[in-house]
This record gives sequence, C-alpha cells and structure tokens, in this order.
Amino acid sequence: MKLPLDPVPVREGIKGIISQVWRSFFENIFKAVSKTLPSVSGDNGDASVTLTSGSARTQRFNTALTAARTVTLPTTEVFDGMKFTVVRESGATGAFNLEVGALKSLTSASEWAVVEYDGSAWRLTQYGSL
Repeated sequence: MKLPLDPVPVREGIKGIISQVWRSFFENIFKAVSKTLPSVSGDNGDASVTLTSGSARTQRFNTALTAARTVTLPTTEVFDGMKFTVVRESGATGAFNLEVGALKSLTSASEWAVVEYDGSAWRLTQYGSL
C-alpha cells in the first residue's frame, strides 16, 4: 500500500531546512567572531594579496606599485553581507593599477573601493577618492 505522503520529498525538504538553519547558525557565529578580527591591515606593500574570511576588513596599500597588483577575494567561508574595503593610500603611487577582484581598478593613489558578497557573488558597492 502506497502512502499518500512520499517520505523522500519530506526527507529532502527537512534536509534543506536543516541545511539552511545550520548555515544561518554558522554565519551568525562567524559574524560575531569577525568583530574580534583586526579591522584594518598594515600596509600590504608592493604585492598582490589573497584575502580570506579571517582577513582584516579594510586592506591598506601605501607603498609605490612597481607592477600591476591584485586583491583576490575569498571564495570559501563567505556569507551574505561580508564586506572588504580596499584603500590605495597616498603613498601607493606608480603607473600600475591595483585590481580589486575583477570588479574595480584603483588606477591612482588616494582611491578606495568597497566590495560586498550578496550570497552568490562579490559586488562593487562603493568607490571614490580620499
């Protein structure tokens, strides 16, 4: 005898709800722990950087760039609303760009950009000059 309620869809639906609950739980824990992380980096110098979920939320560059440099944004352990601010300060002169992900080129000293994760991709949300 077949039951009117197939247990497979019910089981899969419950699994999806549990996954969402755990994801939300861990995102909230990460957000709380993130408040204890350094909020501003030291000078990243004349180098490319790869950010992680544990990186300072504001990344500073204040050394002359002698080649094109890249800020690689994290692809794991990210959550909706995660943000990074990248600042090319006045000392970061040079004729080379500082690429923030593939979202924004900081082409000269005293420029900044904010990128935010929307749950599926990084987005450029703000930029300007100091």
